[in-house]
Amino acid sequence: MKPTLFSARVPSLFVAAALASALLGCSTDLKPASAAAPATYTLNGEASELRFVTTKNTNVAEVQQFKRLSGELSPAGKVRLTIDLASVETQIPLRNERMQSILFDVARFPSAEFEGRLDPALIKGLDVGASADFDLAGKLSIHGQTQEATAALRVVRLKGDRLLVSTRSPILVTAAKFDLSPGIEKLRELMALPNIVGTVPVSFSLLFQKQS
Repeated sequence: MKPTLFSARVPSLFVAAALASALLGCSTDLKPASAAAPATYTLNGEASELRFVTTKNTNVAEVQQFKRLSGELSPAGKVRLTIDLASVETQIPLRNERMQSILFDVARFPSAEFEGRLDPALIKGLDVGASADFDLAGKLSIHGQTQEATAALRVVRLKGDRLLVSTRSPILVTAAKFDLSPGIEKLRELMALPNIVGTVPVSFSLLFQKQS
């Protein structure tokens, strides 16, 4: 007895369905099992620090710091760091006030900012405990002036979706480039100092936390 048209087509339909399923399965296997969404990291200001060294009388160096920092690392790799200049801490209250009002003029220029961009793959490829060194080029804005700046940095991935970013070598900031020389001269006169060096080394250790 010859098979009917219906019975002849049934095996073909099952074969076609099996082939389609196999092909779909293969195409799925070619994709990552779970593609991680790009992450935003926010600076933990309380666990971060930024310090700079001032030099007076030619060879008298003192370590100062800023106590309030904020920042972010975006999924696209954009880095932003904001420094509250009114948070300058020199361990001498009167000197803090003078630097706020005379040097930084925080009433008009309350903050300093650095913006740059890194390759997001640099962060994504790091295992916990691993580190990577890189040079981050960007723009530094202080006192109404913006200049190109490059930072030699090291990033370490820590447990708990955290990144520790620190300077491998100090960043040299020259006061004259940011119109800070007149303020330095006024401070020198007030303190009756022979000189205050106009180039300042800056170093930092910044802790970023991944946002859920």
